[in-house]
Amino acid sequence: GLAQAQIIYEVIAEGGITRFMAIFSGKDADKIGPVRSARTFFLDWTLEYDAPLVHVGGNIDALDLIRQIGVKDLDQFRYGTQAYWREPQAGKASEHTMFASTKKLYALVKENGWETADFVKLELKEDAPVVPGANGTVPASQKITVPFSSATYEVGWTYDSATNTYSRSLAGSPHKDAVSNEQLKAKNIIIQTVKRQPTLTRINETGWTMDTVGNGKAIIIQDGQKIEGTWKKEAQKARTRFYDGNNIEVKLNKGVTWYEIIPPEVTPAIE
Repeated sequence: GLAQAQIIYEVIAEGGITRFMAIFSGKDADKIGPVRSARTFFLDWTLEYDAPLVHVGGNIDALDLIRQIGVKDLDQFRYGTQAYWREPQAGKASEHTMFASTKKLYALVKENGWETADFVKLELKEDAPVVPGANGTVPASQKITVPFSSATYEVGWTYDSATNTYSRSLAGSPHKDAVSNEQLKAKNIIIQTVKRQPTLTRINETGWTMDTVGNGKAIIIQDGQKIEGTWKKEAQKARTRFYDGNNIEVKLNKGVTWYEIIPPEVTPAIE
């Protein structure tokens, strides 16, 4: 169901595996998943949108924090078959078999009285692609590589100037939505460098904490261009904002935005 998401965060979790946090708005997805467990770093991004969090349990620190900070919680452990179902497959671990749909989740949102979200919207710009080569402003092509960990989790983005969009690859192959079979695309890609620290939860689960509040380096990619700048998030519920080298806030294109959250030791390549 990622092809129906408006905003996607991608971040390294335990063992070098990347996880997604997808935000759906305006488009229904009949099948989303597999839905996995929560981690603390997802919560600060969730609060930016005042959005309900869809998850299947989580490590104990994340579950404690959900209660402490008042996240709108749609945990599968509580709602079960009201919105979730399991699709067992031979040879596939059970944590990869839980799914949900936006319609069933929206019904729970309405049931809980969460239809209205209180958050600050970022100012967007019109998507107005420039003809490639005009005044030397837009390249005919552009390629981005984000080597999260192993080759299995190497992400690529390729720019198409005709549509002013970026097509995603994973491990060298087109990354397609498992339901629609369409290749995932984006209008904006933000590579955000966030410091992380290894941690143990209060019951000795290993994991990571991330400095999601604060500031750091960012690369904003849109319209065939690379903008090297910074990000800033002033408080837990504040929006993360992005600035160019002159400290002017960058306006994103209307459309899908992917946030590639990398630690300082990961170096992206942009050609």
